[in-house]
Amino acid sequence: MIKQSYLNFYFILFITHNLVSAAEIEYYWSGATTEKSAVVSFATDSDAKIRVQYSDNKNFRTNTLYSRTQVVGSRSNHFSKIKLSALKPEKTYYYRFSVNGIIDKTKTGKFRTHKKGPFSYKITLATCATTGSNNPVFDRIRARSVSIIPYTGKIENTSV
Repeated sequence: MIKQSYLNFYFILFITHNLVSAAEIEYYWSGATTEKSAVVSFATDSDAKIRVQYSDNKNFRTNTLYSRTQVVGSRSNHFSKIKLSALKPEKTYYYRFSVNGIIDKTKTGKFRTHKKGPFSYKITLATCATTGSNNPVFDRIRARSVSIIPYTGKIENTSV
């Protein structure tokens, strides 16, 4: 009888753990950067509690901070964003996600805060891409150290 109870406990624990951590980040990006803040936007494949872990260390070994928790659900179509504040000017930050309390180390992004005062930047226009696309053209754009990439939508669509 005792062995059966332990077996039932482990089985329930295993199922509960898989249900809690089943949500995943589908796509994400950062933007709206200033000298002291940035916004990280993301979408999940199901209901989840999301926190952004961020640091100026790409290995997250020092200066690691966490955002507030954002609950994502079907009312927002599993989409949300989190503003990161109190950042340092002219610094590169790396970020990844805690999904239901588990850090997802496979999806890491980065952004750079602006310096104080006037500055120059490169801009590239993008169009006709599917949201979340990983087309190789984006790797070429990224290699050019472009600061701003506005997505202009589907130009051939007359309803835009």
